[in-house]
Amino acid sequence: MKSVVLVIQQRENEWRERQRKRQEKHKRRQNDSESDCWNNEVMAEKESYAKFTSIIDQIFDNVEDMDIVGGAEDEEAEIPQELLIDKHQLEELRREAQKLKSWKRINKVHPDRLVKLLTILEKNIRDVIAIEGSQPLIPFFDDADDDESDEAYRELVDDRILRAADASCTAMMIMTSTKMPKQACSFI
Repeated sequence: MKSVVLVIQQRENEWRERQRKRQEKHKRRQNDSESDCWNNEVMAEKESYAKFTSIIDQIFDNVEDMDIVGGAEDEEAEIPQELLIDKHQLEELRREAQKLKSWKRINKVHPDRLVKLLTILEKNIRDVIAIEGSQPLIPFFDDADDDESDEAYRELVDDRILRAADASCTAMMIMTSTKMPKQACSFI
């Protein structure tokens, strides 16, 4: 009888040991997959942050010697071409800002750089809308006007409107991000 009890206890101990090893193995696999996922997410965040800052650097290089703030009091003044960001570059900036906002990482960019970027984005918005915002600076077309000479002008107007829309979306994403410094939030 004692031997039967000993055998049962020994088998129960072996069973517990097997269960413990299985649980450890399962936890190890789960931790490995979580750490891989975490590493991939962190790498994506870092890559997106680096891309966002490099786009900002490219924009700043284009407007390096210009007085960005100057001319704000003159509503009718033409916005210099150097301040207008390329449409594709602006789309890419918007996408990266969107990613960083979802990861709550835009606030990691230095506030002075964000304020300067917001100033440039404002100039891109002002390229289409007057300062008081009551009327557009570019005329809209009637559907009756189907002249071919107007097609090129229409494409130019569409490009300016899309640039202004991307600039305003990017500015809103930056200003409404979490933990945004006051300098950037109280920009406009």
